[in-house]
Amino acid sequence: MRIAGGGGTIQVAPSALGALARRLHAEAARTEQAAAGGGRTDVTTGCPQVDAALASYAGGWTGQVLALARATGQAAQFVAIASVDYLTADAAAMPGPGGGP
Repeated sequence: MRIAGGGGTIQVAPSALGALARRLHAEAARTEQAAAGGGRTDVTTGCPQVDAALASYAGGWTGQVLALARATGQAAQFVAIASVDYLTADAAAMPGPGGGP
């Protein structure tokens, strides 16, 4: 789909958006796996203060990585929706065989 006006053009390839959505979804899954595996601390130093600090750090790290995974998953959903919306808009704007340009 190509839109012109205001001194520029926008060209959208719904198939590229679909591919990006799939890639983002896969990255979200990998990020969740990293959080599940990386947040555990099996290390003990023998110093209760250091052990508590390590546990606190690991918990914070896991929370941040899970938030990143959720945000990436949401971005994947939005990109997939945009792909469908562009196809729908293109079909409406350019009815007939083959849809739009």
